[in-house]
Amino acid sequence: MQIINTVNTSELFHDLKVMDRDNFSYEGAKALMEHLKQLSGDLEVHIDYDPIAFCCWYTEYGSYEEAASEYFHYKPDPEGGADENEGIAKEFLNDRTQVIEFNGGIIIADF
Repeated sequence: MQIINTVNTSELFHDLKVMDRDNFSYEGAKALMEHLKQLSGDLEVHIDYDPIAFCCWYTEYGSYEEAASEYFHYKPDPEGGADENEGIAKEFLNDRTQVIEFNGGIIIADF
């Protein structure tokens, strides 16, 4: 027998706080849950609820440039403007990993 429990953003956010994990903002947790729900439907598989695994698989950042420089050691062009560098970092990340955009930041897959 298999028991499936459907969780929502609040439960994920609460569980991460109880586990002393500050990996995602509330908006980030919401975007991640929506992404996982869509992924589950697209692949027609159930995704096990595992907040610790989610923290290992995904990381939230405030901007593309921040994520690219921290995760891939991307160096922005000192001559480029902020918008130009953010656009280059966005392209850089989208070519290398899975990116989840949300209002307030991005989440990237750490694999």
